[in-house]
Amino acid sequence: MTRAHRLAAIMFTDIQGYTKLMGESEDRAIRFRDRHREIFQSSTERNRGEIIQYYGDGTLSIFESCVDAVRCAVEMQELFQSDPVIPVRIGIHLGDIVMSEQDIIGDSVNVASRVESLGIPGCVLISGKVYDEIRNKQEFEFHPLGTFHFKNDRSPRRVYAITGEKLIIPRKNQLQGKLESRNWTQYLKLPILVALSVLTLVLILFGKEIIEVVNGNQIETLAVLPLNDRIGLSPDESYIIEGLHEEIIVRLGHIGLNVKPYSVMTHYRDTDKSLELLGQELDVDALVEGSVFRSGDQYRIRLQIIEVDNQEYLDDPYEAQAQFASIMSLYSDLVETIAHQIEHSLSDDVQEYLDRDQEVDPQAYDLYLKGRSALNKGSEKDIEEAIGFFNQTLAIDSTFVDAHVSLIESYLFLGFTNEDPSEQLENFRNHLAMAIDKDPFFKEDHHLMAMVRIFENWDWNGAIKELKQAMSDAPDSWEPFDSYCQLMWAVGDMEKSIWAGEQAVKKGPDAHFAHCDLAWAYYFGRDYEQANYKVQETIERFGSECPHHAALEVLLEIEAKVQIGQSLVTVIDRLEKEINVDESNPIYNSTLLAYAYAIDGNREKALGFLSEIDSTDTPGVGKIYVALGDYDTAFERLNQSVMDRSLVQMFVIKQAPWYDPLRDDPRFQQILTRMGLADHQLD
Repeated sequence: MTRAHRLAAIMFTDIQGYTKLMGESEDRAIRFRDRHREIFQSSTERNRGEIIQYYGDGTLSIFESCVDAVRCAVEMQELFQSDPVIPVRIGIHLGDIVMSEQDIIGDSVNVASRVESLGIPGCVLISGKVYDEIRNKQEFEFHPLGTFHFKNDRSPRRVYAITGEKLIIPRKNQLQGKLESRNWTQYLKLPILVALSVLTLVLILFGKEIIEVVNGNQIETLAVLPLNDRIGLSPDESYIIEGLHEEIIVRLGHIGLNVKPYSVMTHYRDTDKSLELLGQELDVDALVEGSVFRSGDQYRIRLQIIEVDNQEYLDDPYEAQAQFASIMSLYSDLVETIAHQIEHSLSDDVQEYLDRDQEVDPQAYDLYLKGRSALNKGSEKDIEEAIGFFNQTLAIDSTFVDAHVSLIESYLFLGFTNEDPSEQLENFRNHLAMAIDKDPFFKEDHHLMAMVRIFENWDWNGAIKELKQAMSDAPDSWEPFDSYCQLMWAVGDMEKSIWAGEQAVKKGPDAHFAHCDLAWAYYFGRDYEQANYKVQETIERFGSECPHHAALEVLLEIEAKVQIGQSLVTVIDRLEKEINVDESNPIYNSTLLAYAYAIDGNREKALGFLSEIDSTDTPGVGKIYVALGDYDTAFERLNQSVMDRSLVQMFVIKQAPWYDPLRDDPRFQQILTRMGLADHQLD
């Protein structure tokens, strides 16, 4: 007899009370069984299942796909619920089976049988393994029933009920099944029983105090998984569910919870990892799992908290619903309930914040979510698009403070793209005043406040303190570490800059800016070999479209050729070809080409490009004058940058290799002092 191992979704069905029915009416019982088998056979065939066995009042079948198995079970149960109703239980588990010519065996078969035994007529129960496979499928909805220890099973298992119009969800007191029974007293000796009696008395007298001391399951850290889409959004509407996810995380942070930042959780969108593995990987005490439903203008979000250590659901699912105009109240309901379930106390200020009237204009909020989606993508084009959405939001509702805060972020990012960011700075300050006045949590965003301190008044020491706090508050978020990497190279502490860059890459392996900035940190630290290795790795992984690491690749190639005395003709030829092909950033490419000509000694060509770009607010023109040996003009440009409050110059002047020829000139130290970057000015 040949046997083969196989991974399969295993389904058991059973007519409850069939034996009793046989005693009451054999004819009726047989009709029930025949109809049960007829429905079972046709549904199994339609859903690509394989019938293994009929036994009395039950069936056993297997499927290659968990989706097919659950789809088949729902279809059958809906048919069983039509007149005459057949009282059928259905259970499904995923696992390894041993298949022979006649039957299947294995622990997974036994588990599937136990899951089915737990149910009641009209329900479809699935194990946690099946749930992990299908939890992101829009066609299914779930109700967690808890964790159960089945007979002869090594460890407890999570069980879920599939919900639907004709499907029944068992109440907890209806769940009987083949569960492990544990009568511990039969194993205990008399002294132990006496000790337990004493312990019982102590707990009666001092129970509350002792429980507070020994309770080891207190939830301190949370991660909100990307919400399951039960709406059926098109790709153009994905910003809605992404925005809802981000808003829940932000508000949980506002009420004082230690929650993983949105940037971390986006990497888990569409993941097929189990909840147990996710909990371990994120290193949190609990996961928050949720689904979004929509009916017309009514939104409904269902959340459930899972304790990572024991894979137990903390409480029954909680649902909040509201029209889009009242979406803020929905967020408040959800975060307040989560705080209550994990026993997190809320301050009076936070409670007042949650209770406030938060009606929003639906059109304004929709535009705001579109803006957040664009801003989170991060390119210059995306940021400009985001600014457009936020301004449209404020045109409808000028008091919408979240749009003001988002514009602060947007203008800060754009400030780094111009030599003269005066327009961005003016807009930045206008929205900053509104945010400080209206948003009680704005000053608690230490990452953003660090950038505010620099952009607003060159407060480097204050920015360092803010970013240290931001890294402490969000130790698993790559963004504050990435910003600290840049800040440290700006002030000239390259050891800390490289450390922070390496931390950012470790915490955000899919964040291409983190990889790019680490490469720049190596470059500014004069470790050209490591910089080249990292920039090549970044380009290979994320492509060469980003001008920041593409520019660094060119600078490293120039440096390598200069060190060995080679001509830059191949670099220049490449840049000239790229200018003709890439029309998205012609000024940026022309600046690099002019610099290459200047380094290569072709003064006429370099000056030709300078005449085209010198009148623009293009970052990097100063280094061309340095390369040409025109130090006086270079200093003129640097002094103008100080007057224009150029963020680009602020972040590179202390460490950029192209300014090395100027460093012994007293004028250079004067510029550093004016910018607050002289060594004696920094803590």
